[in-house]
Amino acid sequence: MGILSKYNKALSRFTFKAGEGFEYKSLESLYSSKKGANNLLEVKGLYINHKSKFGDAPVLVSDKFYVNLPKHLCDEVVEMIKDDDVVEAINNGKAMAEIYTYESNGKTCYSVNWVDVEEN
Repeated sequence: MGILSKYNKALSRFTFKAGEGFEYKSLESLYSSKKGANNLLEVKGLYINHKSKFGDAPVLVSDKFYVNLPKHLCDEVVEMIKDDDVVEAINNGKAMAEIYTYESNGKTCYSVNWVDVEEN
């Protein structure tokens, strides 16, 4: 990797390429559709959406859709994209994200915990 390549777009670090018609989903809609059951998403890639109407926003690329992540994960996702070990794990199908809920100011909010896929 050349010295300037670190400034290329984040998605170029991931081998998975999104298909036609990929849509954006919210963590809330995904959590609700799974009704609290296995709330794991396979992580195929990550990037920062710099064109969001609310400023920079982290996005998870799953196998069937894009997932808008909460703003508080922006710095974490930036660091993950820079980390060669994390990128390798994602490219090798060894990364998942588990959706969870929490309460903030009387409102239900959604976020993810990162999960390593164990070897069989």
